[in-house]
Amino acid sequence: IQTQGFPDAPKPGFVLNETQDGGFWNRYRASPFWDDDIFDAAEALISHEHLGDGPHPDLLCLGLSATNAAEHAFGNAGPEMQDLIRRLDRRLGLFLDRARHNGKRVVVVLSADHGGLDFAERLRSQGIPARRVDVDAWMKELQARVQRELGTDQPLVRDGDEHITVDHQVAA
Repeated sequence: IQTQGFPDAPKPGFVLNETQDGGFWNRYRASPFWDDDIFDAAEALISHEHLGDGPHPDLLCLGLSATNAAEHAFGNAGPEMQDLIRRLDRRLGLFLDRARHNGKRVVVVLSADHGGLDFAERLRSQGIPARRVDVDAWMKELQARVQRELGTDQPLVRDGDEHITVDHQVAA
């Protein structure tokens, strides 16, 4: 599970270090096998706990998140995502067929947490003026601008894991 045309090691600000760090679990969760195992576990739960067999509705929630990890690692328009979506569609159909066996009624609710753009390199190859942002340089520029605008020499903003925070003591 690796992509062609991109470096094997993540660069700062390149990807969220998902799948490209070589770690088995990161690579596994961006593969179709992750969601397959979620479906397998759900089918075992339905069977062993007799979900849908009683007089009252049962609720089963599945987190099928391989597409999220794959999008972060490989972009959303490459062969990795196309293969994953094709496999997910087929496996979802099989799961629903099995869940409805013997006339069981099933209600399905689907949701998603976000969409995303494809990699800047692939977008540029389509004539879209996309580029990658050097996150460290951007944060330094943001810090300098905030300090200048607010007339302080103390750092006011901090970058955390995937978010920016304000130092409330400095702000006060």
